Amino acid sequence: MGMKIQAFQVDNGLPLVEVGKTYYIEDTGNEVYGEFKVTHLEVIAAPTASGVEVRADIEIENPVTESCKYYDISIDAIIADAS
Repeated sequence: MGMKIQAFQVDNGLPLVEVGKTYYIEDTGNEVYGEFKVTHLEVIAAPTASGVEVRADIEIENPVTESCKYYDISIDAIIADAS
């Protein structure tokens, strides 16, 4: 289990990724594309020469059943701020 954080600065042009905000996400591994809210951010690997590994959890609600699923994605899958 890593360290939970509230925000993280990434190098792909986004100013800051924050918990509770909605972002456009493209995660080919889980075949998840669209605008989703980030529910958690977690540092899962200590700082190394290649950087820090951060994962994000997103919430996807099924509009028919109103149930939610949570996906663990790489922070690199967050493409743009949706607001």
